[in-house]
Amino acid sequence: MTTPRGANPADRGAAPRRVTQRGILEFTFLSQSCILKLVDARSTNLIGALALALSDAMAGAVTEVAGHGGAAPATLASLYAEPGMTVEALSRMLGISGSGTVRLLDRLAADGLVERGAGRDGRTLALRLTRRGRAAAERVLTGRRAAVERALAVLPPGDLAELTRLTERVLAELTVDRDTADQICRLCDIEACPGPRCPVEQAVP
Repeated sequence: MTTPRGANPADRGAAPRRVTQRGILEFTFLSQSCILKLVDARSTNLIGALALALSDAMAGAVTEVAGHGGAAPATLASLYAEPGMTVEALSRMLGISGSGTVRLLDRLAADGLVERGAGRDGRTLALRLTRRGRAAAERVLTGRRAAVERALAVLPPGDLAELTRLTERVLAELTVDRDTADQICRLCDIEACPGPRCPVEQAVP
């Protein structure tokens, strides 16, 4: 007796197989799970690409107007928002070492953008922007805003409002402590998003 084409010889003599309703449901569920995993992977990939594109656009814009790259634009924006910040606080906000922060401040001071003065306790240094520094910080904030606005110009008002709502949820979830909040907002325009309206500030434990 020959085996029909496509059949498994081991199945000869076996009872005919029936696809049960449960089997159909299980197969459907597994198929949907695979589709959801693929959608999730694609979503995270697209969102990651968008985040990188926006980061590159903002970095290019703020570096050009500040005349300094790296952490310098964030330093100008941070001191614009919080005059009198200490070197230690700025170091935590930027996420770089104390010695790296001092070298950065030396460069900005040499350019006439930042000045050091006595802190409130008389032991620490208070950092402030000079007049040139404030003008540079304003250019940084304007450049950052323009870079993001160009990317989001394609969205109609309703979609932009929904994206803003979702962004608020994600930012709040990413905020785990005070240092994290300061790092997230190191390039922020505080006047556009003051503390009571800031999802990051409101999420600080």
